[in-house]
Amino acid sequence: MLGAVLASTDPVAVTALGRRLALPPKVQVLVQAESLFNDATSLVLVRVAAGVAVASAAAHRGAAGGEFLLPAGGGTVIGAALAGVVTLIRRRTEDPVLEKVIALVTPYAAYLLAEAAHTSGVTSVVVAGVVLGGRGDRLTNARIRLQLHAVYGTVVFLLESVVFSLIGLALPAEVRALSDGDRSWPLYALAVAVTLIAVRMLWLAPLSAVVQRKGGVSRMNWRVPMVLTWPAPEG
Repeated sequence: MLGAVLASTDPVAVTALGRRLALPPKVQVLVQAESLFNDATSLVLVRVAAGVAVASAAAHRGAAGGEFLLPAGGGTVIGAALAGVVTLIRRRTEDPVLEKVIALVTPYAAYLLAEAAHTSGVTSVVVAGVVLGGRGDRLTNARIRLQLHAVYGTVVFLLESVVFSLIGLALPAEVRALSDGDRSWPLYALAVAVTLIAVRMLWLAPLSAVVQRKGGVSRMNWRVPMVLTWPAPEG
């Protein structure tokens, strides 16, 4: 369960650093997409791990695998189907207000439909967002897309502010609730963070070298893989 919680990455710091270092837009999109799919996968894995822990040691890998594939696969199907329906609707409207309403309602609809079917709502939202995002230039004109990007930016800023504010407000109470034997938690947190970054570096550096070599790059560029190792664990 701890591994599932720490598997998610937070792209906020890397995205800000990427803008300062003028990283290719493709790399920045890759980091953000990785974070989205990591969030969806991690939440499903946490649910599976909690179910296995409660169910007792009798649980086996086959049952756990089924508990993972059903929510993740069902959420993927529902998200893709909803994206198809929304695509048909958005192709037939050019009203900016209606476009904004559809854009804001779509993720909630994807989540509620998936949860009602006992699958992963987060996976459904991510899949629907990725599918619709890839078709954005074909669904609306440039004027409406600019307005939608402005709305998205405002909503994302507000949600991120609320989330980080809640985390900051909850942290002091969690620290005070620790017993005397748990006062060394900063060392544990540091050890976990260093381990995660080291493992991520050991994975991304060879992978990046292979990808660059296959792409015909004669001189390896370690700038991108070094930046990609820094998405902090959300846990």
